Amino acid sequence: MEPNDIRFGGGTLGSTMHPIVGILLLITAIMIWALPRRYALAALISGIFLIPIGQVLVLGGVHLPAMRLLVIVGLIRCVITGRKESGGFFVGGINAIDITFMFFALAHMAAFSLQWLSLQAFVKSGGGLLDTLGGYIALRFLVRSKEDVKWTIKVLAILAVVVG
Repeated sequence: MEPNDIRFGGGTLGSTMHPIVGILLLITAIMIWALPRRYALAALISGIFLIPIGQVLVLGGVHLPAMRLLVIVGLIRCVITGRKESGGFFVGGINAIDITFMFFALAHMAAFSLQWLSLQAFVKSGGGLLDTLGGYIALRFLVRSKEDVKWTIKVLAILAVVVG
């Protein structure tokens, strides 16, 4: 018997994005697209941490939270510029951590979908897959060296002060 207090699907019928947040989201997306890789990384991480979770754009019934939109922009940048980067799409190729994370993300989607056995749960877990695996791929593509790791830590430290 399904619990009455848990339901997937539905949600808000329209976008719940404040116009100022929408403008900031657009500016952040342009920065991810147009800036050099290191600064695009900072824009992606900053947007993910600073734009509130409740800001959602609904297009054709599909809920697109701000983070998901930024991840999609990051993935598009990866696909378009991936061949131009030295070292290939992923520096060092696909490694055991990549495979493990991909397995985790796919297993989570499968387990969630099988637990609830509904189309709405499958769609929700597909969005979660895009968030987790897409975010991982975008960050894995943008962080290409030890200097990039140091840069990312600096950006996260600044964000900790801003948010904290």
